[in-house]
Amino acid sequence: MKLSDLVQAAIAANPDESMTNRQIAEWIFANHRNWAEGKRARSKQDLSKDTALVTQIAAEVREGHRKGSGIPAVKANIRKPGTVHTVKKEADLYQPLINWLRKADTYAMRIDEKRSPGQSRKGDNDRLFPDIVGIRNNTDGWLAEVTDLARWRGEKIVELCSY
Repeated sequence: MKLSDLVQAAIAANPDESMTNRQIAEWIFANHRNWAEGKRARSKQDLSKDTALVTQIAAEVREGHRKGSGIPAVKANIRKPGTVHTVKKEADLYQPLINWLRKADTYAMRIDEKRSPGQSRKGDNDRLFPDIVGIRNNTDGWLAEVTDLARWRGEKIVELCSY
């Protein structure tokens, strides 16, 4: 059995908790003792103590997901596979971002690059303009006198955001 399979099994066995590399290594040590003992026997390092063996397994889990060997990235704050949203295109994120901005009192709209003026060649307009712009009125809920004072002082009444 490969380490990547064991990591997947550890995550699947604990769907409601976020696990660190160390916790995954401890789970592998406890639930797949024969695999861990085989690792101990094959190792050139001194892994005679169980803590040293668990530390080595945790390091391999960490290195495995860095090198892209099929081991998923494991952090204490990641979400489990059941709640991960798959995004196929950048455009799939536009509407959720706009909805989130609106909850933050920002009026947001998407800019359609295909309809932007000034494109002389195909792809010329790439990355020149933001995909989403938003405007936030910082005076919501202010009295008229406070708004006037803020304007007089040159404070930010409106913020323009681009994403």
